[in-house]
Amino acid sequence: MTGGELLALYPEGTRSPDGRLYRGRPGAAALALITGAPLIPFGITGTDRVQPLGSTRLRRHPVRIRFGPPVAVPPGHERRPDGFPTTAALRETTRRLMDRIADLSGQDVADLPAPRKPSAQDKG
Repeated sequence: MTGGELLALYPEGTRSPDGRLYRGRPGAAALALITGAPLIPFGITGTDRVQPLGSTRLRRHPVRIRFGPPVAVPPGHERRPDGFPTTAALRETTRRLMDRIADLSGQDVADLPAPRKPSAQDKG
């Protein structure tokens, strides 16, 4: 990317198994804090019914996407000695982003990490 382009990330790291909004991971916040790029929150609902976790088939169901105004990333956030954002800065930025996504999507919030699909190793 050279500038002015968009990159879409899903901060939960997976699809919601039940339509609730789960705790965000810090990747989007890290990119924004390192580059100074704004975070543009968007809420998507209905995808849990289009393709539930574990399903290989798509189902017909309405999907709603709502975009919000950019979340400004403060330029003076805390940094570690190596220049990377501190854990506190990552958590706060991620929390602000997820709060905006919750407002846009109207989803119930589960203050938990998103459940992961069991791997073959887990079953073994």
